Amino acid sequence: MIIPNPTPICYKSIEEYTKLRMKRKDFSKPYFVLLAGGKGKGNEEAVKATIGVFNKLPPNTFKLYITGPWQDLQKQVKNTEIGICGIVPEYKLKELLAIADYGLAPVFSHIAGSFLKVLAYVAAGLHVVTSPWGLQGINIGQLRGRQVFIVRNLNEYKETILKIISNPKIIHPNSLPSITVCRDASNINGLLELLKVL
Repeated sequence: MIIPNPTPICYKSIEEYTKLRMKRKDFSKPYFVLLAGGKGKGNEEAVKATIGVFNKLPPNTFKLYITGPWQDLQKQVKNTEIGICGIVPEYKLKELLAIADYGLAPVFSHIAGSFLKVLAYVAAGLHVVTSPWGLQGINIGQLRGRQVFIVRNLNEYKETILKIISNPKIIHPNSLPSITVCRDASNINGLLELLKVL
């Protein structure tokens, strides 16, 4: 028997999502989020790689939020548009996902839980930048209406971020993305459609 992991976040309603989305200050540049929850080698590599890539970008061309216990890496942050948020409560996590356009999962080796980040991004209607490891178990055919960038190494990750910055697809507040509300998340058939069943 296969028991799929549930999507790790859902909005109570479209109205909750819209209210949180409107907390965003600027719709002229892309917003990124990296959910790097636990202290582990894979998450640490993802955070360091992401800080390194975004440090080199011009300020005022993006906004990046990194969640998880990574305040000790704050000294590596050189760009004022990068925010390390720490461990955030669920409501703040929902807000960060609602204001973002792109979810990042630069996972270049197998780690447990890597695809759960991507499920959170999908549930929040985000475009996704990830590696084949980050898409493990996810049927990308179900990700209609989203840009999914598959990167295989750090160079491809850098190139993709630069491409996005130069031509971002920003989710405007007047066009709702396909998000997961709680009634959908409790529907097991919807989850099985998203997950590959081999």
